[in-house]
Amino acid sequence: MNLYDVRKTCDRDPSKDGPLCYPKMQAIEAFMNKPEIKKELGVPAKVDFQSCNMQVNQAFLLHGDSMHDSAKQLIPMIDDGIRVLIYAGEADAMCNYIGNREWVLSRSNETSLAAEYAAAPEQTWFVDGKEIGYLRAAVSPKSKKSGKKEFGNLSFLSLRKSGHMVPYNEPAASLEMFERWLSNEQLDTK
Repeated sequence: MNLYDVRKTCDRDPSKDGPLCYPKMQAIEAFMNKPEIKKELGVPAKVDFQSCNMQVNQAFLLHGDSMHDSAKQLIPMIDDGIRVLIYAGEADAMCNYIGNREWVLSRSNETSLAAEYAAAPEQTWFVDGKEIGYLRAAVSPKSKKSGKKEFGNLSFLSLRKSGHMVPYNEPAASLEMFERWLSNEQLDTK
């Protein structure tokens, strides 16, 4: 089973799906390790790009970093007016959307946007008339006064037909999400 996309199986053999269950990751690593690409990005020749370095991962785990509640770091950011977007593919078992949705909901209660997020409806998100996922977004009272239809100050977005690598599964929707987020424009919902 592919834990990054439960709709698929995974053969972790490097000649098949690879260790991360996404065969394209191997092509990305090869591209990122080309000398001309490293030079363009200012990366020293001796440094190799790895999609997932298990030694670094293990060091974090052994030092207890996975047990720290990093979600609490978002609270002061949100209260300082920094816009936060959490998104997840619904077929991802590693970072499942239900757990992400629930911690955003629970942590929103600790922010200045508690009332706005609690009152925000979950809306269906469409791209080119196609149902992509669901959005719940709180817009700050200050932003509401401007009258502009904004993306939201605290937003959770789930993508129905995506796994862990959302841009891989839904490239057009990912681009739409990213561009609208950067320009702070509301997504198309009905």
